[in-house]
Amino acid sequence: MASYLYNCKNCGEIVVNLPMGTAEPLIACPECSEEAQRLFSSPHIGISSSDSKMNLIENTKRSADEPEVVDALPDSGRVKKQAVTRDPRHQKLPRP
Repeated sequence: MASYLYNCKNCGEIVVNLPMGTAEPLIACPECSEEAQRLFSSPHIGISSSDSKMNLIENTKRSADEPEVVDALPDSGRVKKQAVTRDPRHQKLPRP
């Protein structure tokens, strides 16, 4: 669905959601049934009913210029066991 902007002489600007490409130049106003003329404007891409979608879009745009700094790997919640080696050469290696 696409959002189309119409101007009614009585009600002012109204937004109508219609399938893409089906908007007529004149429609009956849903409020007063008078004739409303279609206005051409920029697409309403940024309008969203979901705040989480808008936050995702904004965070994605912001991360292009201000990436988050990570100083450690995320914790997976599991304790990782180090492999035990029995090779005597490995005991001579430096430990962290």
